[in-house]
Amino acid sequence: MDLTVQDGKFRTDGGLKAFDGGDTCVSDWLAAPTAYDRSGSRPVTLTLSGQADQLSFQAAAANDNFKNLTPDDALKDSASRMPDGQLRLDLVVAGLADLKQRAAYTVRLRGPDGKLSAPVKASYVNDWKADSAGRFGGTLVYYFEPTKVGVNANDKVDLLVRTEADSGCAYAVNFDLGQFY
Repeated sequence: MDLTVQDGKFRTDGGLKAFDGGDTCVSDWLAAPTAYDRSGSRPVTLTLSGQADQLSFQAAAANDNFKNLTPDDALKDSASRMPDGQLRLDLVVAGLADLKQRAAYTVRLRGPDGKLSAPVKASYVNDWKADSAGRFGGTLVYYFEPTKVGVNANDKVDLLVRTEADSGCAYAVNFDLGQFY
């Protein structure tokens, strides 16, 4: 999901709503998407993936190296893929004043019944860079076990995101897990 702002709208229109803090959180974001000094950092893209996506990435890597992904290669690397039932969220952010602020992000999965699920694991991709203003951007990675909180494969879920900012704003992004098939 692309949350960059173009012409006063998110590129993925309607994909993000205010979860906490009111509609002004979203309207302020749309009006001044890079006002990091006032609003803190911003999510740029969210990518939700599962095991099939991991196998697809493995096949693409083989293709990029001018190789075919054999069944033996796929099975050999299966131990390095996500466990059954996990979802991975890659959250690209921009505008952090300090790399230590990465840990201040709070992300939860909310199922159809309203239950919140914290990630079982969080990490970073080694892609963090400073922009010309000295603000950092890169990828945060979160792993969830949705089935352990009653989320089914065809449910619609919200990913809730609160940045490091002391603004009271939190955002909800809806995903239809049924579209993974």
